[in-house]
Amino acid sequence: MRKDYPQKYNFTYNGLAKGPMDSVPIGNGELGANVWLTEEGLHILTSRIDALSDMHTILKTAHLLVRFLPGEMFRAHSPAVQLHLEDGTLLVSAGAEWLKVYADANYPVYRLRANVSFVVDLINHRKEERVLLPGDNENSSNIPPEQFEQIVSADVSYKADERTYGQYHRNERSIYDFTMWYQHLEDFPGKEDPLLNNTFGVLVRQRRMNAADVYSHCVQCADVQTYLDEIKAIADKDKGEDYPAHAAWWKAQWEKSYIDLWTDGGDPKLAREAFTVARGYTLQRYMNLCAGRGRLPIKFNGSIFTMEPDHTSVKPDFDYRRWGAEYWFQNTRLVYWNAMLAGDYEICYPFFKMYKDMLPLCEYRSLVYFGHKGCHIPETVSAFGTQRNCEFSGYSNRKGEDGRLPIPQQHANPYVRWHYNGMLELSYMALWFYNAAKDEVFRSEILVPLVFFCLTFFRQHFEVWDGKLRLFPVSSLETYQSCCDDTPDICGLQAVCEGVLSLTQRPDDAEEEALRALVQEIQPLIPDLPLREKDGEILIDAFRASSDGRTRRNCENPELYAVFPFFRHTLTKGDCALALRTFRRRIEKQQPGWQTDGAQAALLGLAEETWEILVKRFGTWNKDCAFPAFWGPNYDYTPDQDHGTAASIALILALVQPDGESNRLFPAWDERMKCAFRLAMGEAADSEQ
Repeated sequence: MRKDYPQKYNFTYNGLAKGPMDSVPIGNGELGANVWLTEEGLHILTSRIDALSDMHTILKTAHLLVRFLPGEMFRAHSPAVQLHLEDGTLLVSAGAEWLKVYADANYPVYRLRANVSFVVDLINHRKEERVLLPGDNENSSNIPPEQFEQIVSADVSYKADERTYGQYHRNERSIYDFTMWYQHLEDFPGKEDPLLNNTFGVLVRQRRMNAADVYSHCVQCADVQTYLDEIKAIADKDKGEDYPAHAAWWKAQWEKSYIDLWTDGGDPKLAREAFTVARGYTLQRYMNLCAGRGRLPIKFNGSIFTMEPDHTSVKPDFDYRRWGAEYWFQNTRLVYWNAMLAGDYEICYPFFKMYKDMLPLCEYRSLVYFGHKGCHIPETVSAFGTQRNCEFSGYSNRKGEDGRLPIPQQHANPYVRWHYNGMLELSYMALWFYNAAKDEVFRSEILVPLVFFCLTFFRQHFEVWDGKLRLFPVSSLETYQSCCDDTPDICGLQAVCEGVLSLTQRPDDAEEEALRALVQEIQPLIPDLPLREKDGEILIDAFRASSDGRTRRNCENPELYAVFPFFRHTLTKGDCALALRTFRRRIEKQQPGWQTDGAQAALLGLAEETWEILVKRFGTWNKDCAFPAFWGPNYDYTPDQDHGTAASIALILALVQPDGESNRLFPAWDERMKCAFRLAMGEAADSEQ
């Protein structure tokens, strides 16, 4: 690693911010915050991924305002806000005066230290209960109030003594029971409300006039006093600031994995491109590290760094995010492909654990909806495994006497109704993760049951015709919505079955032997890859047949799932020429958001095209934001985590790709770029070109 990495990509905002869109992110993996400076003082908008409200929305935990004493601090000198990547701290300075703020990497606390006096105020934006209106909670926006009134509880401010005070939110009601009933899951034997009594907030301790600590906590508890006692205990047990330990954690992250780029300096345009790409990659990884150690996965639509939108059709609100709190698998996966390829294994566990924990409900749903075993993990899920309520109300007027969409027409949204591919990609990612991280507990407790129940669903859900599974009805992603034998599912079945059989066999493990037997049963039943001819060329098709013709409902290239994410036909495997022809003739050639053209170009060895995509991707962020990794909104919301992580995946695959038992270096690299990197694909690759 070069001596000036990652400091060369530190970010500075000079002067006062126009508002929260000029904020800068900080975090420790569990806690996050948007920080910006105005004439009022320093604003710190705190957050955490498990701060789920009564109505399953993600709320900010607090809005802190740090007021400087005396109030003239920034009038004599022009202030600057500087993000120091090397230690994850934010420095606010004006002349010789300064304040440092960071989320402690080893404790649930925000540390504020300064050489000037300040006080920390709490601004309560939720003093009263709020009735959610259409658009406030998109995922349940079609539920009429007479059927269920959606209300978010108020926040409570309190004061323990002159120097200790706090604010908390407690869910006094919950949408969970209604959701389970509305989706015909009310008799699920393991039903336990995960939202009711969820309590979260902050506790401020002003230790000195130039030092304060802000503690954060979230717990589902029987009474408020339990929460108050627990967050006080967290504060009381704090051994005080240990900045060296905090800095050491960040130093270890940057040494473990990195990508740095530069040129010989002869071409200024090329030098700017190298800086833009490397900075974009570094800042996106910083954001992953800031948000990835919570109890739930990183949200693709803003992570924990959403801020009040300046331009939206919905009333501006710190808690608003487009597409809400549910997880779209196709979007969420990109964050974790990025993390796995970079070697950031620690932040992958919440992703896999969430899906593992919802398996019992997903098994029950498969029995209720389809009458067979296996698990049905939908494309869009809540943190506890239900689907969006609007899937059952917003796409159909066919409701029964009780106001619900009746079984078997249990799901009305055509975009995800027959979209089963996420189960296969999740299984393949679990196999990839195990092979890289070599975590035997993960293999036994997560990988084996997850893959077994996902494959059981495919084996029991589809009939066998002429010796092959007839995958019908299915969607080819969201783009082709009524298909037979779609390419993403076929490639997924191939990749997962191959991955299971490549595991070292454990004859004494009954669960693993059952999985192996299931794979050996399924593998010969997998349909052949659909092909078609166009202008005399043979190409991979998105499906074998469709009752909807080639009507496109979204802007995806499903046929290229054979390249990424399933690695069936790439530079180092399968028929690269077939995949390359298909890539050249793809319909969608867009670059923002969740599009994966960059990863596919890299896997096909297209160095020039990959570099062009990287420069465009990493050079495009929200024009209303100051921080150059607040991408979006694109298809989703700012900061769009798909945009940065999809580009990061492409950059990694341009530098190193799996090639059998080893790694191939520089398979799609623009040789004009100098680079130093350390990445993990089983073993760390460390090279300088």
